[in-house]
Amino acid sequence: MKVLRPLIMASLLFTATAASAQVSEYAGTMYASMTEASFQWMEDRIATLDEVVNLTDDQQTAVKEITVRYAYRVDALLKKDMEPEKLAMHKNDLFQYRMDDYKNILTPSQLSLLEENMELLQADNKE
Repeated sequence: MKVLRPLIMASLLFTATAASAQVSEYAGTMYASMTEASFQWMEDRIATLDEVVNLTDDQQTAVKEITVRYAYRVDALLKKDMEPEKLAMHKNDLFQYRMDDYKNILTPSQLSLLEENMELLQADNKE
């Protein structure tokens, strides 16, 4: 897991500019109201998952569709006045739902990698 951290950090730097492109990609959709930080959050989560399970191009597309839905929900949560414990509970629930959705598109070997790195993914989710 420690070996993955430098790779993930390099990947996150690469995706830093992708968030602004995402904002314009989703113009005119329900996702247009998301903050640039939420698009960055989405890109970072996709990059981490890709580092962990090595997504195919088709899987990347599916993961992006899944992750934008959850980024939208997290964005909405962050705009609410909510107790930190309640916010953390909702974010954890969304994390679990997102992982369940990912599991539907991953191969058995990728599912094993996902399970082996769940702790890393949970920590990454909190960033």
